[in-house]
Amino acid sequence: MPEDTIIFLDEIEKIKSRAENLSRDNEHLSKDLIEKNKIIPEVLTNMDDYLMFCDKLNGRQTVYLEKQDIGFVDKQSMHAKRNGYSFSYREVNFFRSSMDLLFKELQEAIKNSKWTVILAGSPENVKKISTLLDEHEISNNCLKIDDELALGSVNILPGALSSGFECYDLKLLLISVEEIFETKKKRLRNPASFKEGETIVFADLRLRRFYCT
Repeated sequence: MPEDTIIFLDEIEKIKSRAENLSRDNEHLSKDLIEKNKIIPEVLTNMDDYLMFCDKLNGRQTVYLEKQDIGFVDKQSMHAKRNGYSFSYREVNFFRSSMDLLFKELQEAIKNSKWTVILAGSPENVKKISTLLDEHEISNNCLKIDDELALGSVNILPGALSSGFECYDLKLLLISVEEIFETKKKRLRNPASFKEGETIVFADLRLRRFYCT
């Protein structure tokens, strides 16, 4: 691993717990194989435990990320607590019915000099969002993944996240709008489930009434 590598550890206590569980499982499996006169795979004999893992981190640039106060459980968790980073943020989501709120949010973000990003899903959606923003006189740029972001306008990129967010510390507003352009396909019903007198809409948009025979 290069010397300038930065290692991010998300919730060190969960890593510790998982490593200890793997070590116990490894011990039981090795014991069982020995009792059955079977060869222990090399992958089991070369597996590091939690303390060996921590030793390999010594001298490395390490960032610990925690969602909550982990307390002082051991030397590693104490180090994690002292070297942890906390970011203030809120979840941000918009839907078809809240497009006006989206435009207002973007205008406020630009006004307050925030890094503003929209993940539009596909490259085709990038163009659609850009056209929408142009119609509302909101400055925007259509970018590729490796392009640099610009202040003073909305940066539109392909890609998606499960939800958007605003990070106050970084002055970053990221909105994922892929679902706005998704159309859910309706499943065809089994004709046997139709009830007499029920109104049915066909693909040609003509209404017909179903009669049992």
